[in-house]
Amino acid sequence: MRLRLPIALLALLPVLAPRPCSQEEPGLGRMWTFESPPLRRFEARYGLEPDPAWFDRLRGATLRLRIGRNAATAAWVSDDGLILTNQHLLRGLFDDLEAGDQIRSEGFLASSRTAELPLPRIHVEELVFVEDVSARCNEGIAPIPPDLEPLQLLAAVDAAADLRRRNERALGQEFRERHPELRFELARLHDGVRIELHAFRAYDDLRLVCVPDESVAGFGGDLDNFAWPRHALDFAFLRAWDEDAPLDTSDHHLQLSASVPAPGDPVFVAGYPSSTQRLSHLAHLEFLRDVRYPLLIELIADRIDVREEALAADPSCPPQPWDTLAAWSNADKTYRGFFAGLLDPARMQRKRLDEAMLRRTVRESAALEPLFGNLWRQAEWLAEERAKLELRHQLHDDGDHPVLRVALSLALAADSDDARQARWWRERARSEHARLVSQGIGMAGRRDFLFQVERATRLLPSDDPWRVDVVRGRSGEAIAALLENDPLLEPAVFEQALEGQLTGHRSEALALARDIAGLYRQKRSEDRRLAELERHLDARLGELLLTVRGGELAPDASGTLRLSDGVVAGYQGAETLLAHRTTFHGLLERNLVFADQPPFRLAATWRDLDGAQHLATTLNLVSTNDIAAGNSGSPLVDRDLRLIGVVFDGNAATLANRYVFRDDTPRAISVSSEAILLALREVFGAEALVAELLGD
Repeated sequence: MRLRLPIALLALLPVLAPRPCSQEEPGLGRMWTFESPPLRRFEARYGLEPDPAWFDRLRGATLRLRIGRNAATAAWVSDDGLILTNQHLLRGLFDDLEAGDQIRSEGFLASSRTAELPLPRIHVEELVFVEDVSARCNEGIAPIPPDLEPLQLLAAVDAAADLRRRNERALGQEFRERHPELRFELARLHDGVRIELHAFRAYDDLRLVCVPDESVAGFGGDLDNFAWPRHALDFAFLRAWDEDAPLDTSDHHLQLSASVPAPGDPVFVAGYPSSTQRLSHLAHLEFLRDVRYPLLIELIADRIDVREEALAADPSCPPQPWDTLAAWSNADKTYRGFFAGLLDPARMQRKRLDEAMLRRTVRESAALEPLFGNLWRQAEWLAEERAKLELRHQLHDDGDHPVLRVALSLALAADSDDARQARWWRERARSEHARLVSQGIGMAGRRDFLFQVERATRLLPSDDPWRVDVVRGRSGEAIAALLENDPLLEPAVFEQALEGQLTGHRSEALALARDIAGLYRQKRSEDRRLAELERHLDARLGELLLTVRGGELAPDASGTLRLSDGVVAGYQGAETLLAHRTTFHGLLERNLVFADQPPFRLAATWRDLDGAQHLATTLNLVSTNDIAAGNSGSPLVDRDLRLIGVVFDGNAATLANRYVFRDDTPRAISVSSEAILLALREVFGAEALVAELLGD
């Protein structure tokens, strides 16, 4: 299935006589859709000519893993519903299991299928079909004239988006009536040039089969996160059950390989990468680099400092601060990685040259200039508008104070005209209040708010509404003192406020929240409208690229199923050449030189591994596949679809690929199939599971 262009643009193709498509446009990467795979590239690069059955099998075996609101990837790996994914994706679920602490410290292997442990709050989704619904979603929407002034364009895009949302709601209702047994989502390729309906079948009876302990699955901890070399045995096996029996997946699973590829061998990753923004205009990337990311990184750095101080003051504090510190530390690495890509002169120059060439093509074409001549001026206006509003959009909120967060949820619920939205805000207020009562405000909550007031006073103008209505010339300490004694902390008072019947109490938190609620709604409305305009302009850029350069371009990641090709390869690091693999010998050596101290501590079962064959076994390997967040748990397969690994991370250089792709040093990191089989045989003694995986 090929990407289809608007009729007006198709008419231009003979006039433009575009050059043959390279199937890998500069900076756009290799996250191919299964509906439009780069067949010429596969043949030219790897001598591979896969037939439709090759794609169908890999598509059918690749699953989206859902845990709450988080999404990742998994794969069917046996006839009987066995699923392979990452251990780190399941860690939050162990708290819900009676044996959770034991699983963390010792790992787990079910002694039989009846002993497999049911897991809560998790399901997998299997893609059933994909349908092009572009015409249905855009029904009744008139083409937006390309020469509108920015404010006129903003209004036109807003109106079109409202109508498109109504069409999508109607489409969703029709789908649910036709397919009550399935779930669906709408995917926008090239930011909406093409809109697809993806239908899924969900399986929620998932049971834990085998998982290694955290010492080896998370070896190296946050210090080794986004790093290479790595030494982590990050795998997990689940099983999907259908009523009282394992699910039959005999027609579309992958079989584990007993060997691993050599350097230079082609490998393929299938999965659900969350998002990239490689189609963005240069003006937007410069806004992110110069305005948004410096503010975000400053905020994240403060959050980390506060949580480290909290842990130093009370190392015995409950687990939540540890989790919060880990989350902020991960966010710090992530955003600094994104930022590094925008600061990279080579990447930005590549983007600048690509854009300059496109602008020249448009300028010199009598057919293209009327359609796209204003595109970059409109994008530059949008970037300037975002820059003017960014401080307000980051600071017009509750400042992460727990009491103010509850109060703002109450205020937004009271003012909402949408019954469903009001119910959502009331439920949020109730859950936040329960957390507040059980955990208190805490040092982190207070310090986060003080930093918010300091930043608002330092960065916002003196007449800004947040400074005028919330700060009112007071210090952060003075406001925090009022919030810490607010009657809203009392459960009875909160229940009155939840019902809108608060009497006899003066709540400073609610008074402030009413002022903040208006600012919050305004910024959400502004951000929504600007985001719609950004999508429109990026879609226009996508139309232009598809017109000029051909149809087989990899769209940005959007949480939908993708296929990425690459090769197994080490790379030149900052100081030395880095090999394509690590071994169990390296794992034990790292444990030894760090004296078995966290995060390099290992359970005795792993320290006792010996024998040259075991120690030389490939533990982790790296490849040039194009990945992003959401690819955790993705199957890594060879040209014959043998499963040779499971992706669990990327090195730091992959983060810089968010906006402009390159593959000189970015690498996908996988646990090898050799390592998984060694662990199952030598540590778990799981011969039955090995036989199931190998099809014996």
